[in-house]
Amino acid sequence: MAKELSIKLRTFSALSHKNYRLFFFGQALSLIGTWMQSVALFWLTLELTRSPFLLGVLSAVQFAPMTFLSVVGGVAADRFPKKRILIITQSFMMALAGFLTVLTSLHLISYWHLLLIAFGLGIANSFDMPTRQAFVIDLVGPEDLTNAIALNSSIFNLARLLGPALAGVVLAKYGSATCFFINTLSFTAVLAGLFLMDNLKARKKSSPTSLKEDLTEGFRYLKSHQKLLKTILVVAVLSIFAMNFSVLIPILARIDLKLPAEMFGFMMSSFGLGALMGALSMATFSKKLNLNKVINTSAFLMAFLQLAMPLAKKPILAMVLLFLTGFFTIAFNSGSNSYLQKNVNDTYRGRVMSIYTTVFAGFAPLGSLFAGTVSHYLNAAGTFAVGAILALILILMINFTLGRKP
Repeated sequence: MAKELSIKLRTFSALSHKNYRLFFFGQALSLIGTWMQSVALFWLTLELTRSPFLLGVLSAVQFAPMTFLSVVGGVAADRFPKKRILIITQSFMMALAGFLTVLTSLHLISYWHLLLIAFGLGIANSFDMPTRQAFVIDLVGPEDLTNAIALNSSIFNLARLLGPALAGVVLAKYGSATCFFINTLSFTAVLAGLFLMDNLKARKKSSPTSLKEDLTEGFRYLKSHQKLLKTILVVAVLSIFAMNFSVLIPILARIDLKLPAEMFGFMMSSFGLGALMGALSMATFSKKLNLNKVINTSAFLMAFLQLAMPLAKKPILAMVLLFLTGFFTIAFNSGSNSYLQKNVNDTYRGRVMSIYTTVFAGFAPLGSLFAGTVSHYLNAAGTFAVGAILALILILMINFTLGRKP
């Protein structure tokens, strides 16, 4: 009994900090709304256009600003109070969700409206994501940082399980506008939590240097710290070649294995369940982990598991591989995020985490282009394998090149 209690306390140790509790539960509610809006937005796009290509354009428009603006968001996180930035970005995204609700409810919505809203969300996330990444250590301190990052991953993946399921029910019964309205309301949880936070670490005054100088200084800092640079490069490689699940799992289910919609849902859930278990495992053992070993081991295992995907001729084997891949993908994501934050100087935290955000999320369109192009000539299982081989080769090159340097 005492041992079980000890494990539970370790798993949720970051929740002992009041400010993090406010952040955690606000995010938990808001992320469900975010996933509901994402599903409804894609559904509405297909209803309006009947074009998978235009759906891909919408996704690219949403991610494109993050490729170019995330580093600017990192400079802002280093210059200004993070809490204030998050209040602005969350309020802006709440306004966009409300605007989407009104236009859809009044049947005035058009595809170009969706493009503008997606672009606006991309701009907001360019500032919101690196700031949120750098904000966590202000809420829990270095001792509980890995635990907090793992718990953040767990609520993200729990929302990825619950949000689409709830969206499907709401879409069928009430339509897209209701999903957008629920997401609009969900932002109040985050904003309330931010306003209730107190005793946050004081920020230094804004930097007198120019934006260009700040950006150059951030890249110079990363270049001079080989271990941080190595981690960022491995994240970039895996983001492009080995994290294209949203593109390849539907193709694997529908075209390769010729499964009905229900089984496709189970395949998506198997990956999500593995990711949730990975996040909870990272949270439980966060204070005992060697993050270098976690990053290296999970990177190679998630690639090897995808290399085995052509062997999955039956749905059950594919789901087992996806479950394990989800587990090690989140272990890698949490481990790399924690390693960067624990080893970066606080002065450069926002800029380094913005570079991380750029390669992690901003490179998603490149990964989608790679997966879509290769799967046009091969099947999804073959694309998983090709991506895994390229990722393994590049990771070995990175380790060989940077691993020799101090």
